[in-house]
Order: sequence, then structure tokens, then C-alpha cells
Amino acid sequence: MKFPKNAKTYSLDYRYYHLVNDAVRKFLDHCNKIEDHSPGLYSNKTTGCMVADMHRILLNGGIFLYPAMTGMPHSKLRLMYECNPFAFLAELCGGMAINGKMRILDLIPQNIHERCPVFIGNKELVLELIR
Repeated sequence: MKFPKNAKTYSLDYRYYHLVNDAVRKFLDHCNKIEDHSPGLYSNKTTGCMVADMHRILLNGGIFLYPAMTGMPHSKLRLMYECNPFAFLAELCGGMAINGKMRILDLIPQNIHERCPVFIGNKELVLELIR
């Protein structure tokens, strides 16, 4: 199984838009073309459930974002049993998974319930986010 090329979807709960850092907000604005008020480059499809969203992204391509937020620097998702399994699957499918700074699978857990921000999906979209 491989991620489809030219994916045009992303998954983010927009309730948190104003709580994410400027770099992530700039990526989201780019996805929606907010700066020049033209139709968006990508469409946001989110269910609010990582498993359902990642299932769709693995099949159709795209990027799943759950970034660090103001007041929640370690985000919500757990490294050991949410981020790592999907990072592993994404990389097997030719994708990429980062926490904003480094590869998810390179993180060394400090405790079983450790949380971390996550950006998983098509390699091209994750690299675009990094830029």
C-alpha cells in the first residue's frame, strides 16, 4: 500500500486554529488560500477521531495534524499508542510522520502516557509544512 500522489486533503479540528503556532497557521492559511481569498488548494476533512481520519488519509492521501497548542504544548495524542503506530504505518506507505521537530519514530518515550504533537501523511505535504 502506498500513499496516493497529489493528495489534496488535510485533517485538523479548526476549533484550535487560534491556539496553534504561527508556522502551522501559515501552512493552514496556505492550504485555504486565505491570503488572496481564492478557492482553497486543499479541503479539510475531519471526523475528530484519529483512527477514522488516518484511515481516510492512508487510503486517499493527505495530512493529519494535531499540533502543539497554547496551554497544551505536548498536544493531546499519546506517543506510544496513537502516534507511533500510525507513524509506522505511514512510513511503510511512503509517508512521513513528525512532531514538528523530529521524526515520530525517533522519539524516545519518557513514560507510557507521554503526549506529543503530530503531523502524519503524504511525504510531500509534511515537507511542505516543514518549509
